[in-house]
Amino acid sequence: MTKPRLPLLLAFVLTACSPEIGDLRLEGVRPLTPSDRFETYLGPWSSEGLVAEFSTRSDLRELMPATGFNTFFAHALRCTGLTHPNASSDDSEARIAAGFFTDSIGALPPSTSDPPGGVLPRSDGRFLYSLPIARLSYAREQPRTAEEFARNPNIFHDLRRDQDDICVYGRGWTFLRGVWRTNIVVIPYPVIRAALDASASAPAAGVPR
Repeated sequence: MTKPRLPLLLAFVLTACSPEIGDLRLEGVRPLTPSDRFETYLGPWSSEGLVAEFSTRSDLRELMPATGFNTFFAHALRCTGLTHPNASSDDSEARIAAGFFTDSIGALPPSTSDPPGGVLPRSDGRFLYSLPIARLSYAREQPRTAEEFARNPNIFHDLRRDQDDICVYGRGWTFLRGVWRTNIVVIPYPVIRAALDASASAPAAGVPR
């Protein structure tokens, strides 16, 4: 009997150890406010936007020990750009933003400077995470200047203009656990628009309404 090759065996072990988060759910959507502080770079037109809040029974900090040997990004995509419900969601044509889920300590993955002890779950056992999404976010490539945006406004996905549902998921890589991901969560466009309309922030100069 032929022995399995080491790379294939290692890949199987990593896959078996990789966590899959299947219970991520949307808790609510609220306006982005000046008091919000996120480590995600939202771009030069970020005075208006929203914060999507999620929960899961999994403590993502426990899944990503602060060793430096891990990555984790939250991806926001136009749901119409997904090829099927269980797509890998890595389609750059559909993606409008990538950033970090944030809990009460800070952004994920955790830093070695984060205080020990982790974050306590809510009374129902679920952990809460937030993701900011600017009103204007890059769709296919990142413009560098306001003039470039003025010449080609469709380079951005505009949450007011483009009435798409947004699909959000998390995808990470952890040393000795391999690649893992969450389920896809849909933010319906009426919820997005309601959060934008509720915002007390003034629109950024030069941004069309």
